Amino acid sequence: MTGPGRTRGWRRVLARAALAGAAFAAGALVTGLPARALGQQPVSTEDRTAARELGNQGVAAYQAQDYVTALDKLSRAHAIVKLTTTGLWRARCLDKLLRLVDAAEQYLEVTRMPLDPTALEQHRQAVVDAQKEREALLPRIPQVKVSVSGGALPADVSVSIDDKQLSAALIGADRPVDPGKHRLRVERRAGTATTTLKEQIFEVAERQRLELPLALADLGAPTPGPLPVPGPGPAPAPLPVPDPHGPGPLAVPDPHAPGDTPAPDTEGGGPSAQAIGGWVLVGLGGAGVLAGTAMGAVAVERKGALDGGCTDGACPPDLHASVDLFYAMRTGSTIALAAGGAVLLGGIAVILTAPAPPPAPADQPTPAHKALAPTPRWRASLGLGGLSITGEL
Repeated sequence: MTGPGRTRGWRRVLARAALAGAAFAAGALVTGLPARALGQQPVSTEDRTAARELGNQGVAAYQAQDYVTALDKLSRAHAIVKLTTTGLWRARCLDKLLRLVDAAEQYLEVTRMPLDPTALEQHRQAVVDAQKEREALLPRIPQVKVSVSGGALPADVSVSIDDKQLSAALIGADRPVDPGKHRLRVERRAGTATTTLKEQIFEVAERQRLELPLALADLGAPTPGPLPVPGPGPAPAPLPVPDPHGPGPLAVPDPHAPGDTPAPDTEGGGPSAQAIGGWVLVGLGGAGVLAGTAMGAVAVERKGALDGGCTDGACPPDLHASVDLFYAMRTGSTIALAAGGAVLLGGIAVILTAPAPPPAPADQPTPAHKALAPTPRWRASLGLGGLSITGEL
């Protein structure tokens, strides 16, 4: 066949190929990934079939410009099996409905989806398309900044946009919103009661940057003023003047007279901080030694059990756990004994080298039982050879 008839035949073949390709793309919308893709729970065959049908219906509704129905169908399919294709079409529906903030987040989710090595080319291309469409979408998202003048926003005052409370960190910073009308509300909370201080309706368009100023004075909130300057206070009362014709000089009480409260014993100041630290080290070292001893006892017990069940150093599989426990207890015992002993000796050295308490004041008599007691003198040194302690009375 030649001429126009042959040309019409090739056109029919190409049309059939295009229809087959479109059908394959629609059928691949919710297929091509395993049941546990993206960390999901296994999906039954019935659920996957239903998700495939919902996805195809959602794409058809999108192409018919019924974006509300398309978003509903695609959201249901995406909830059953999260795929890059359903996520991409869902983001496109959100974009058409001017829900730009949600659309940007959906695009971002698609770009972060891991793909199975056996994933179809449609799923890989969806990631590339989501990245490009998100980059084109971000500059279109409006930004709103709520600023406060007259001081910081009080803790009992909250600001919300469309009933979504703004974090304190976003006061004075840009916040993305969808194009259209929004409601700004400022409220004060007092217990369970809430009072509306200000409510405002504002509208933004795509790519717009809008600032909403708030003044604390307009909200009825106190503004910080200058600190008060202290003035002159009342004059001090005059000191009493003794009567020259009154009684003689005041009698000085005898500190040793009966009935007087004895002066407290001020000798010494208790243990020093170094001595306290030394006792802490002694306690920690003793605990380490006890722990090492306990682990050593467990290791010895396991060794006895292994000697009866192992032959020529080879143990059956049912004793492998006991062998591992034996080595762990032996190693832990050695480390605990060595570390505990070192800390214990260090604590003793710290206690023995602690400074003596301060002497009693010179005007306070030293009790006889303390004056007759000899004062021991100790000297401790810690070197490479170990700990040496010398003393004399």
